Amino acid sequence: MIDLRPSVEPHGLELPYGLHVIVQPLATVGMAVAQAGARRAVEAIERQARERLEAGLPLNGLPDLSAEGERDGFYQAQPSRELAVRHVVSWTGVELGGGPALPTPENIAAVMELYPVGERFFQEFTLRQCC
Repeated sequence: MIDLRPSVEPHGLELPYGLHVIVQPLATVGMAVAQAGARRAVEAIERQARERLEAGLPLNGLPDLSAEGERDGFYQAQPSRELAVRHVVSWTGVELGGGPALPTPENIAAVMELYPVGERFFQEFTLRQCC
């Protein structure tokens, strides 16, 4: 049964390495935005790589998405990052320079790069909505 009055209150998720995040609930539009953001990120990197190659410049700093497996892996990791950046409102268990790190978009993206944090975040965040 579906409750047409879903919770709009933030809730917590326990993640690896002692990380606890508070997130806003996920809606269909949030997932669609994350998937579109992932697609745009891949397209932007491919465009930058093409432009640099055409100009004879090195690809320094860009992920190598020329292999299908690398491209797929990068694309699959993007929605976790996109969802986290848009939905994490606070956290505990993250430090920067010996003190607590603020949940800025850059810091959230960096934390989601840590395996298995990003993967677990995606599983827990999306599963919570299903249950």
